[in-house]
Amino acid sequence: MEKKYPVSQLFFSQACGIDGLSLLYQGTGAILIPPKSKYYYMPHIVIKDMDTLERALQNYLLVVAQTNILFTKLDDRHDSAYFLGILIKNLTNEDYLCLEEYVHKFTQFILDDTFCEYDSRKCIGNLNAEYQVEARRFSEFYGAETPFAMKFFKRNKHIQYELPLVRYGIYEKNGEKVVRIYMVQTKRIYKDTEEVKTIKLSLNAVNSGVKNYRDVPPSMVVSLSLFLGMVHQAGIRHIEVADYIPRRYMHFKGVKTEDERNRIQFHATDKYLRLFLRLDTQLEGFEIESYPNEVDCFMHIHLQEVLRSNNPELQSYIELGKNTSKLVGAKSKRKELIPQ
Repeated sequence: MEKKYPVSQLFFSQACGIDGLSLLYQGTGAILIPPKSKYYYMPHIVIKDMDTLERALQNYLLVVAQTNILFTKLDDRHDSAYFLGILIKNLTNEDYLCLEEYVHKFTQFILDDTFCEYDSRKCIGNLNAEYQVEARRFSEFYGAETPFAMKFFKRNKHIQYELPLVRYGIYEKNGEKVVRIYMVQTKRIYKDTEEVKTIKLSLNAVNSGVKNYRDVPPSMVVSLSLFLGMVHQAGIRHIEVADYIPRRYMHFKGVKTEDERNRIQFHATDKYLRLFLRLDTQLEGFEIESYPNEVDCFMHIHLQEVLRSNNPELQSYIELGKNTSKLVGAKSKRKELIPQ
């Protein structure tokens, strides 16, 4: 008797209908093949086992329906079919190799409550008796790389300055939590008023003594340092840095050759990865274990038990992140949605 895969079939219908992918069954799995005319050099999407995919998709939709965050808000325009269709928007090269594993990880991204105490903005400390630093976890929009982003704000009595946000997802691997960082990105552009210039000058202090990677914006160094401090405080030691999301570039850039693909991939990832290379020169206890394409498509980073910097200003930001307090009773019970 032929097995039925109702949710998987709906997923295939959405993926093939929206992006023009072709479905080819292979043994217990399947392959989704992109049209060359639209997504030149985009990898095939591999499903290793249909039973596993069906279970992963069912659990994903259960979480979407029962988790009340912006990313999973069901309404007249965003139904189950829609949330199945957006799953393939943010695959890394590694995720293309086993879709069911990615669906499981992404479901964990949604459920993770590691920093839920920052769903309302909170002050995490003071700097030099002049500035306050605040943190807030924001729910991302539909189809973003991750369900959540962390934002930081540096303020004094004159101005509130929004630092670059950190888009991240947290999942478990071999019983330990892993933070996957997708982006550190500036969202708001400020006019160069005297107050803004003063804030920017205060951020430049993290450049003191730096010889390499000085082109990396200090604001990004500050945001990532604050976030790393929070990650370290939460007891998480493993970080994956996503280097490239093919679908976001292949279609819109009109790529037609492999050389074009390689050029776009280099420019899309080089500046971002330089941020982590910069911190590798400034932080003790920040260990880059492998670079993209050495083990897989991610940069793998291990945080050791001691994380610190010889730069006094950068050390201040690290400490602000590390010293964030946990709120009693703040953790949600959304993990109960995952069937055991």
